[in-house]
Amino acid sequence: TNISPQIPRVNRGNWLRLEEFVRDVVVAADKRNDESSDEEETETWVVSGPIWLSSSKTNQTSSGGEGFRYSFDGIGKPPSIVSVPTHFFKVI
Repeated sequence: TNISPQIPRVNRGNWLRLEEFVRDVVVAADKRNDESSDEEETETWVVSGPIWLSSSKTNQTSSGGEGFRYSFDGIGKPPSIVSVPTHFFKVI
């Protein structure tokens, strides 16, 4: 299930091709299971998830020192803003 918000260029680009590849792997494994005379079936495990890598800026604080500001992209309007992950991972 894909429940993480994605920007369109990610969802329509490399991530889409990766998901198609995963489907092909699962279909091939199912065919091997059907053709095999072994009692033991193989399984294909897929784990996916979001990663938030913030962008940071160094700025001057009100006391004159240096501080950091971290930010993430979001969708929606306050108070219902959803953070959009900057990266995703998939382990097959």
